[in-house]
Amino acid sequence: MNYILIVDDDQNSRKILSGYIVIAGGSTLEAQNADEAQALIGTPNLKGAIVDLRIPKRDGWAILHDIQRLQPRLPVIAISGYAEPELFPVARAEGFIALYPKPLSEKLADDLISQLSELLNH
Repeated sequence: MNYILIVDDDQNSRKILSGYIVIAGGSTLEAQNADEAQALIGTPNLKGAIVDLRIPKRDGWAILHDIQRLQPRLPVIAISGYAEPELFPVARAEGFIALYPKPLSEKLADDLISQLSELLNH
């Protein structure tokens, strides 16, 4: 089984994202903070991560840097309820492969599911 790690402090967001991962054909690992995420980064068959940028204490940017240090080739997708247009190029430059705003529109949800399917089957 291939996994996608979800790092989000909001349980409802994790539940929604988990549903998208299942639709894409994968299984989920869930973390609500950076410490929990760090413990899961080395999980076998981990194919990617979805990280909320706004998490208390150590935010999504710090989690991205942890992932880059521990699993430098792991693709990481950012999500944020504060995804202003000027944030998109910054997120890409830092190493996120995509940035999705929360909540997701139906079209963006479909795009995310397609992207997750590619990660899971790569």
